[in-house]
Amino acid sequence: MTDKRKPFVEPVLRGARFADAQVPVDVLADLVAYRDLVLRVAKELFKQRYGRARVPKGFESSFQLALQEIRPGSAVLALKRTEEPQQQGVLAHEWDPFDAARDLVTDYVDAIGSDRKPPEFPENVIPLFGNFGKHLRPGEELVLDSPGGQRKVSYNQEVRKRIVLQRANTYQKDVELVGTVVALDKERGQFRLRTDEGAFDVEFSGIQTTQLANALRDDAFTRVELAAVGSYDRNDALKNIDEVRDLNIVDVVDPAEALRIERRLDELLALKKGWSDGEHGEAPSRDAVDWARQVLLGLMARDELPQPHLYATEAGHIRAEWTFDDWEVSAEFNFAAELVSMEAVNVKSGDSREAQVSFVGAPDEDIGVSTFVNELRGEVQGRE
Repeated sequence: MTDKRKPFVEPVLRGARFADAQVPVDVLADLVAYRDLVLRVAKELFKQRYGRARVPKGFESSFQLALQEIRPGSAVLALKRTEEPQQQGVLAHEWDPFDAARDLVTDYVDAIGSDRKPPEFPENVIPLFGNFGKHLRPGEELVLDSPGGQRKVSYNQEVRKRIVLQRANTYQKDVELVGTVVALDKERGQFRLRTDEGAFDVEFSGIQTTQLANALRDDAFTRVELAAVGSYDRNDALKNIDEVRDLNIVDVVDPAEALRIERRLDELLALKKGWSDGEHGEAPSRDAVDWARQVLLGLMARDELPQPHLYATEAGHIRAEWTFDDWEVSAEFNFAAELVSMEAVNVKSGDSREAQVSFVGAPDEDIGVSTFVNELRGEVQGRE
């Protein structure tokens, strides 16, 4: 049977992900984007060459690319163009607009990447470079053959960025983020994610509402892992999350430890007034218990604070205690005063240390608690 396909282009993917001729599925979307780019350029070249407002019927369907094989050498993608009999009526010309478009795209990429004046290129097609190469990561490139195979032309994130920013103020690329849910808008289907790169509104599906509500409640010790497409400005600052590819909510505290904390705090919350001896002993309030829970689990997640033993004080406060060798360490959570009072006593030497951390006007001051506890912990570990 006669093979009606002829070689069109053989782009080479270079980078660690493409070793042994492997191509991640998401990168294949860049081949579709390349096909669309060449097709749009071909349409513009055809109309310009023949002075026509439209291309003939069947023009788009006459351009079909197939991935014939993937060969070693990083990953060599052999793209062939399918030739069908009906194409003869559409392209009854010696000049082939698709070959010309392929060569123009390659020359244009080469010029931009080499800081040379680029050839004349249809300006209305430039935005399509936004999809071509979107899934390439830093250090990866897609290499195109120049017309006639005289030189290799590298297309990577930086070249793509330069091209797209000629007609736009932002460009898109894949991004992976880890952050905390700080707000949830069920009606709009969005949540606010705070990350090291800033805070962003992210869309979510209805089936994730409960998970995200729990993540908002437990923001001190849960994190959201997000794989998405983001918009970046000219300075490579992330400005917006445009498309969510994957979203996972993970606990950053051992679930067994978190459960023990939760159960113990529930026991303390169930105490009644007079619990100490029938007359003394204020019952811890819901707010007091929730505040201690939030701070402690947050510190266990962020600063690897060890799991404490938990008790109630007669004043209705929550008291956390740790033992490090000869040191007995405690932190008393006074919700009404927004104050944590810390004390450490060496049961052998009699040495003692004290400190207080006020949360008034400084809700993120919890670092002082973990610093006090972990310094003593570090001293003990340093002697072992």
